[in-house]
Amino acid sequence: TGIAMDSVTLEFAFRRSLERLAHRWQANPQELDLLPGMTQAVELSAALPFPVRLWEVQNVYYQLGQSFYPQARRQADEGDSKLRAWVEQFRALGERLKIQVE
Repeated sequence: TGIAMDSVTLEFAFRRSLERLAHRWQANPQELDLLPGMTQAVELSAALPFPVRLWEVQNVYYQLGQSFYPQARRQADEGDSKLRAWVEQFRALGERLKIQVE
């Protein structure tokens, strides 16, 4: 359309929103509804016409992988269907963030 985008400002605004969501998720990993939103936001970042720096989100993901994920995986293995879905979504998000869980 001939309109120039301010990709620096757009990247900053999108990244900050994503980081706020990541920190909210980090503070409440047991709130199972936050993970799908994180996954959707990361997927959206890949579709944008400019790169989005995800290192802060990756750090949050890694920290949750060290703290909450082992407990969630154990409970999922013991039959908790909600946590089984969370574990599957967590692993899928890790793939999108290029972080190996196990």
